[in-house]
Amino acid sequence: MYLSGINFIYNKIFSQRFFLIGGHSVSAVENKKDLHNDFYEELSIDKNFLEKEIEYLLKNGYVFLNFKKIDELLNNGEKLPKKSVVMYFDDGFRDVYLNAYPIFKKHNLPFVLFITTDFVEQKRFLPRIVERAEKSGIKISQRIFCNWEEIRQMSNLAEIGAHGVSHVDFVDLQEVELKQELLTSILKIEDNVGQRPVVLSFPHGKYNQRVKNLVQDAGFKFAVTTRRGNADLSNRFELRKVVIYPEDSFLVFKLKLGIYYKITNLLR
Repeated sequence: MYLSGINFIYNKIFSQRFFLIGGHSVSAVENKKDLHNDFYEELSIDKNFLEKEIEYLLKNGYVFLNFKKIDELLNNGEKLPKKSVVMYFDDGFRDVYLNAYPIFKKHNLPFVLFITTDFVEQKRFLPRIVERAEKSGIKISQRIFCNWEEIRQMSNLAEIGAHGVSHVDFVDLQEVELKQELLTSILKIEDNVGQRPVVLSFPHGKYNQRVKNLVQDAGFKFAVTTRRGNADLSNRFELRKVVIYPEDSFLVFKLKLGIYYKITNLLR
């Protein structure tokens, strides 16, 4: 796709594009062990790869946005910049604070952090992390999720979005339960960070029309899914994303900003 020139031609023809580049964890050699990164390494990219991504995007004229800025532009009847990108991280892993935040701070760029409030308050972990730690006979001794103070520090650049209270599948909840989950996450973010979230990332990517309606009724302006591809603001509550996996090469990253998902989605 890249060497044939198809990707280049596609990018020239479809130059008005908007991408959400979503991840979870950003690993670094110096704190991998302390943060028990081996229990969730499939969710991580290396911090050097992240910085290379950011430098590539800046060099190629991408404008970094957050959802509050997007909402402001749309409300004013303005278009997004020709090449727009939002970079975000789900769950609130502490390595985003330690490894990713300094990179965004260095370049003075906005990003979005979707937090699960029970993770922040250490009331629960992701089940996969607990299971892997138990199988290994290891007690997780360090915090692997950000606390509120770290989130507040990042909020000068990071827009804080909601990712639920307990990371439960929203589809499985009754209406009253989902309303409570949404309201509690909103109020906790507002009380602790001073920002009322305008965007939500669906836990596990699970949603249906009923869930979307309740999310909108709760006051959210946007919702992010786990579906792959370019984001389309004509459908604000089913926004697609670009996912970069730990095994992806930088060439694959560049293709995912081009024709990659158009072709792979057709082949499915």
